[in-house]
Amino acid sequence: MKQYYALIFSTTNKNINNFSNSIIHNFQNKFLFIKIKLINNCNLHCQMCNHWQQSNEPLLSIDFYKTVVDELALLGCKRIHFTGGEPLLYPKLEKLIKYIKNKGIKATLTSNATLIDNEKAVSLVKSGLKKINISIDSPIAEIHDKIRGNKGYWEKAVDGLSNIRPYVKHLDLNVVINSINYKSLVTLPDFAMQLGVNNINLIPIYEHTPDIGCLTVEQIQEYNKNIAPIMLQKALEYNLVENESEIFIFGTTTKEVEESSLGNYSHGYYKTNNCYVPWTHSTIDFSGNVKICCKINEPILGNLKKESFTDIWNGITYNKLRTNENMPISKQCKGCLMFAKSNLKINEMLNK
Repeated sequence: MKQYYALIFSTTNKNINNFSNSIIHNFQNKFLFIKIKLINNCNLHCQMCNHWQQSNEPLLSIDFYKTVVDELALLGCKRIHFTGGEPLLYPKLEKLIKYIKNKGIKATLTSNATLIDNEKAVSLVKSGLKKINISIDSPIAEIHDKIRGNKGYWEKAVDGLSNIRPYVKHLDLNVVINSINYKSLVTLPDFAMQLGVNNINLIPIYEHTPDIGCLTVEQIQEYNKNIAPIMLQKALEYNLVENESEIFIFGTTTKEVEESSLGNYSHGYYKTNNCYVPWTHSTIDFSGNVKICCKINEPILGNLKKESFTDIWNGITYNKLRTNENMPISKQCKGCLMFAKSNLKINEMLNK
């Protein structure tokens, strides 16, 4: 997300004025970034995710996605990010990435890396993949494997990361902080540095399943006192983060810690401030449903089997979400940190 807001204001003050007018008058901005959940299936059995527990749906064809990509290119899309489930299970992924590249759009993805052997790594990068986010939840194998559902997953993930690292331009490490792994993260920066990672992204646990809950107030206090300061020092030294908020993701005040223990990680920000996602971003799921983002499942804004993305993006339902009075957009917003930094940066630039 570090370049997300920069895409909007990449050239002149005219871009800022255009975006500001779209906010004031509640109409769509030039489209920039889309997330596509290619597949609902996954090869792991993670405790904090329910994809592996759900029934599989027939995959949408590569021709379906090519039609969508053609439309997104005309709308000015700058980046398409693939997730799942596990996107590497999609059988024609490299062909799709190559098609996206040839349309002038950057392709990125998030993976558990367990399916990346050297041949797969070369194939992905040759197709045009520029950046990958790899999920490893602890520097300690036993802890990662407990979270991910089986022994040996940590080793496969590390091997997969090591296989693609020499070829890919940018590699981020995603870590979901939860009650099982938070104590082990004190050595995470050293681990990331050894792997050759560019950045680490700490993600608070979201309550997808009841198997792992949010950290308690006491656990967050322990994290803030004994773990985060050491992590921050090393992460800044290795240029893995930009500032302390990326490590102290639960906040530092008593109120912020209490809110985070309830899963309210945005600490009330969206009660009075805009989320700019409705003007710049969208999510397409494995059924062709268009949603405002990957955290909000309702309302479904349309389905690409029945109507074009352009019609959905410019439609009445989408534009209603762009009204300033509708804050927060959803109850899920209170727990979202995904676009927090970008929203703050956009606010700063719009208010200059």
